[in-house]
Amino acid sequence: MKVYLLILGAALGTPWILAAQSNGASGNAKNGSKASAQLSAKGQQFLSKIASEDQSEINLAMLALQKTKNNQVKTYARTEILAADAPMEQGAKVIAEKYKAAITVKPSESDTNEYNRLSGLSGKAFNQAYMKYESSQQAKDLQLVGREETAARNRKLRNYVRYEYLPVTSATQSARELSKSIG
Repeated sequence: MKVYLLILGAALGTPWILAAQSNGASGNAKNGSKASAQLSAKGQQFLSKIASEDQSEINLAMLALQKTKNNQVKTYARTEILAADAPMEQGAKVIAEKYKAAITVKPSESDTNEYNRLSGLSGKAFNQAYMKYESSQQAKDLQLVGREETAARNRKLRNYVRYEYLPVTSATQSARELSKSIG
């Protein structure tokens, strides 16, 4: 995780998605591969869904920092969500902008309902509900990322998904473990 955060910190100063693909665009032009040079409708849907979910998780992590007194929950919110999801959301936006694809970053209605539900909780009830939700949501995100890794035809999108796989895996494991320990 520390290596990821170091790479991420350095990457925030540069357009990391594009830098990681310095050979991608020229290679595609030489090979004439239109599949890699375009963003499919499914790729656009993936970026929209992941950016929306990242924004929802950021909102919930900020709520957790306000509501909880549990240091483990605070650490999870800071390191697994806030330190990772904002840059991942930005990465989705960079790819979408590159391909002039409109993506939604607004949390879904169900995510907004979950935020409202958690807002009404406090103490141990909040910690348990937040970590149970995160455990479930991170597992879904990991499946989503895994499916997109094999489905993505666009090289930049595929590399973005591969880059995102590590922090989503880490958040999934941390959320699962913390949810179990909190009860």
